[in-house]
Amino acid sequence: ISLDSVRFYTYPYNSVWIRDYGPWFIRQQDNADGIVDFIYNRPRPADDTIPRCIGRSWNTPVYGSPLRHPGGNFMIDGLGSGFCSNLIDEENTGYTRPQIESLMLAYNGLQKLIVMQRINIEYTGHIDLWTKILNDTLVMVGEYAPGHQNYLLLNQHADSIRRCKNGEGFNFRVVRIPMPWSTSNA
Repeated sequence: ISLDSVRFYTYPYNSVWIRDYGPWFIRQQDNADGIVDFIYNRPRPADDTIPRCIGRSWNTPVYGSPLRHPGGNFMIDGLGSGFCSNLIDEENTGYTRPQIESLMLAYNGLQKLIVMQRINIEYTGHIDLWTKILNDTLVMVGEYAPGHQNYLLLNQHADSIRRCKNGEGFNFRVVRIPMPWSTSNA
């Protein structure tokens, strides 16, 4: 890319995990752009300011969500469906699941939120460690070997996602990818 087309912005930060603390861009009904800023779930105050810094630099409105929610635990299909693990419940104990769903739908323009059980022996609880939306109808789900403590759970998740419909009413297709054997929480 020609650097004539690139602009660099530098802001103070605490870590490299921009997927977890960065902005979520939305297109509003009037076609205006906006940014949703979740409360970052780590004690890294500079990281938590990045969405507002970007909003100020780009002159884009920023909407602060009352939910604690890291980006690594959130994926969208672009057609109104959002996916996350039940970490969202664990980190927002002041809200009921219907309240959480209502807030997620209102702030992100979603039509439905699909909440999956977090996997075992993994401390972040993030959905992006075992699944990835590849496009509006295709989802990749990790697969452990038989005997691993997440083997059955990820098979159940893959089956559950296959039964979900995207915003156009089509069932998601699922492809599996082998996961490395792990028995640690690191």
